[in-house]
Amino acid sequence: MLDNAPYINTVTLNGKPYQGSWLPLADFAAKGGTLRYTLSTTPTTWGDDPALTPPSGPNADYMKSVAAP
Repeated sequence: MLDNAPYINTVTLNGKPYQGSWLPLADFAAKGGTLRYTLSTTPTTWGDDPALTPPSGPNADYMKSVAAP
């Protein structure tokens, strides 16, 4: 993280935009991949959609991403 740019601006997964604030390990474990991000000096709206909240609790599906790549 750069001291002057602590906010995430964009994330791409294998060259496609990715909006989720977390990524299941299984997405990388089977095939590998490239995760890239750009940072911003000001707050952004990246990852703030409530629908992108990571799973939680004993019945949560931790193998499924909440964001479409």
